[in-house]
Amino acid sequence: MARRPLQRGVTLMELLMVVAIIALLAGLTYPTASAGMDSIRLRSAGDEVAAFLYQAVGRADRRQEPVEITFDKDHGVITSRGLKAGSEKEMALPDGIRIAAVLPETPGEDMHSKSYLLLPGAAFPRISVVVENRKGNRRMVQLDPITGAPNVTVVEGLAR
Repeated sequence: MARRPLQRGVTLMELLMVVAIIALLAGLTYPTASAGMDSIRLRSAGDEVAAFLYQAVGRADRRQEPVEITFDKDHGVITSRGLKAGSEKEMALPDGIRIAAVLPETPGEDMHSKSYLLLPGAAFPRISVVVENRKGNRRMVQLDPITGAPNVTVVEGLAR
């Protein structure tokens, strides 16, 4: 009796089943991974805004010069300017993060841009910046008027 040679390998059907299982698992885990990345971006953006505000407060306090902070809501850019040439610094928010609000809002103000002046030796303005991701999750960065230290908190149920 003649023996057939032993054949090794994977059939096309087995390969298609493995690819289908991998595609199914990827489809199920993508929303969770995407939401996790959005959450990380939002947390990072809140921390970056806090650090930027702290740096501007420190510059006004240490160099004893006025510093203007401008929030451009349309472009997601925060700018600080001192009196000296070349003292302008700019921070752009990451993709998918926007400035939802700069508080306190005053009636009749420009809704697209808002500026504050940090004066040396004076109490700092009570600035609150709300940043938001695509899913509507928000973080608020508040500048303490006494210490000048920013505080980042999670915002629940803030009116849009």
